[in-house]
Amino acid sequence: MADKFDVFVGNLTFNTTEEQLREKFSFVGPVKNIRILADKETGKPKGFAFVEYFDANTALSAIRHLDQVEVNSRKLKVGYPAQSNLKEIARQIG
Repeated sequence: MADKFDVFVGNLTFNTTEEQLREKFSFVGPVKNIRILADKETGKPKGFAFVEYFDANTALSAIRHLDQVEVNSRKLKVGYPAQSNLKEIARQIG
């Protein structure tokens, strides 16, 4: 299975759209996919998303440059997903 290069994006307002995230996260490079998570029963957004990039360097750049950037008057929390090899890649490249 190929590696996925996702970054975690938290502190989203419930009305944040995929288009808003794509615009902001394309700043560091091409975005492959965006997943805004919603509650299965209610369909309401959970307030976080995952932004997937085509390579690790771009994903790491997003973590470095987009953490604490504002979208809809909220500072985003951008970091490593729980199930990710990005931390190890970051250690290897320094």
